[in-house]
Amino acid sequence: MAQHEPAFARPEIDLEALERFAQALVGTGHVWEAQERLARGMLMEALRRTAANYTHAARLLGVKRQAIQQMVTRFDLVDWTLHLRVQTRSTPS
Repeated sequence: MAQHEPAFARPEIDLEALERFAQALVGTGHVWEAQERLARGMLMEALRRTAANYTHAARLLGVKRQAIQQMVTRFDLVDWTLHLRVQTRSTPS
């Protein structure tokens, strides 16, 4: 019997490229800004892929749904997620 891939399979990540990028940021004094932007970007991509479904986005990011809610609030994305949900529902399949 063939094994099925999980609904939210983890893609391979080029961690070495990410580490090289991190090395380039050393000395810029922007570690917290880079961390925030990376987290915000990952959150927004997970929400896009899931039509702003917090539970599914949480699975993609490996966090609890409540963490998604907190991040959406922290990054001031509440209106953006509502717009994304409306936009997704009105788009013909």
